[in-house]
Amino acid sequence: LSPPGPAHCRRLWLESPILLPHEMEALRNIGSCFQGWRVTTLQATFPRSEGTGGLKAHLERLCKEAVQAASDGCEVIILSDEAASKEEVQIPSLLA
Repeated sequence: LSPPGPAHCRRLWLESPILLPHEMEALRNIGSCFQGWRVTTLQATFPRSEGTGGLKAHLERLCKEAVQAASDGCEVIILSDEAASKEEVQIPSLLA
């Protein structure tokens, strides 16, 4: 184990896990305000045409992408359903 240091004190407090568009944009740009914060956005949607099998496959994809992002040093991982449409449906947030 490494000794405690300044990197262990970095925390981000949000009042809610649901963000307004301007709050989401601020979160995406946090690295420009606070040096060293790495942020990535993962798409939490999947093609409606793939049905429940697609949900399972894309949930697994999302998990792998999140693990990889954390391994790559990302401190903030945003799960976004902004790509949702008639063809792309959201992965339920309680599952993601």
